[in-house]
Amino acid sequence: MNMDQVLRDLIPSLKSSAKSCHEALAKSTPEFINPENGLSINDNLMQLGSAVKDAREAIWHLKHITSHLLIQRNASPGFLINKLPNEVLAMVFCEASRIGPITMFAIAHTCSRWRHLAFRTPYMWTTVDLRCFKPRNTAYSFTQRVGVLHPKLAHMILTLSKDSPMSVYYPDTREMNKQGFLIRTLDVVMPSILNRLVEMIITVGAQYATRIPCVLETTPAPVLRKLSLKILDNPCHIFKRLFAGETPQLKTLRLSSCRLPWNDEAYPASLEELIVDEGFDLWSEEFPYQSEDEFEGVPVLAHLNDPRYALDRTVASALQKLQRLRTLKLDSCSNLACGISNRDPVQPASLSKLRSLKLRNGFADSVAVLTSLSIGKISTLLIRSDAKTRGEDNTVPTLS
Repeated sequence: MNMDQVLRDLIPSLKSSAKSCHEALAKSTPEFINPENGLSINDNLMQLGSAVKDAREAIWHLKHITSHLLIQRNASPGFLINKLPNEVLAMVFCEASRIGPITMFAIAHTCSRWRHLAFRTPYMWTTVDLRCFKPRNTAYSFTQRVGVLHPKLAHMILTLSKDSPMSVYYPDTREMNKQGFLIRTLDVVMPSILNRLVEMIITVGAQYATRIPCVLETTPAPVLRKLSLKILDNPCHIFKRLFAGETPQLKTLRLSSCRLPWNDEAYPASLEELIVDEGFDLWSEEFPYQSEDEFEGVPVLAHLNDPRYALDRTVASALQKLQRLRTLKLDSCSNLACGISNRDPVQPASLSKLRSLKLRNGFADSVAVLTSLSIGKISTLLIRSDAKTRGEDNTVPTLS
């Protein structure tokens, strides 16, 4: 691919889009009909929207060739990317920083112009990807086995991002850093950005899971929209709450090897997607907890009078206020039948917007969930009973 030719094709597109935007704005007047071109404000706004769309498409193409641009920039100082205006370069930098975990640092060390522009673009530093490269021989390279971002680099990102919204990623499942960088980096990152955290996708081991409640349970996250949390080597953890119960904008919540209590205070009303995979499957060979009685064969956690279930009330109460919920998935979850019985049935939660329901639990527990819901239109319904999520009697609630 000829990068110079690609850029030569894109620059006129960007200039044309910018010109169209200026023209559309200039032609828009408070009057219903613009006397200059005879078009209504709505028509002029449509022109503006079309111009913005063209500009976005051009930037989208730039994003996909960013890696080539960065490589060839060093190889050829006269490369055409240097002819892009600062505003366009800043857009490229912002997109590039989301592609690779260390790209933002590469940009900042390319040349003085790029460095000054990068340091003046806070939005470029809004992604903290805790994955980082590892040295191989004497050269640094991206590999499948990644390390963890050093705490000092994490602090640098937080400083340069100023007050911009932040996203944190560490989705790796098994690559734990032996030097403790992950724990130290999280200790730097988490407390300082929760007030501007918009997205977090993170996997942590039991070593840090014991310290998570200090941060995730007690500190509000007022602008958080998406949270995906997985805990390794310590499944079936139950948080008392998340972010002090103050996440008014949270739309997506995905919990793996952990869950929140089944009560009306644990889940925010703003949720549109709720996925919980607690990992509580007594049939699974990976279930780590031993039985208290070798002959009984039932782990302590399977007894419903275990203290870990003290905050559970009913699944219906947990879901009742989630009126925006569109996707619900409960996989290998414990104590789903809490608070219900054939003698004293609970009032089902009415979820009129729910369109996808997936259950994978013990048969009795899945029936208990269905009993707790009142659903209108639904497009996807999947029920599997190949997990054992109850250690005591399997009395099936009445399904009506």
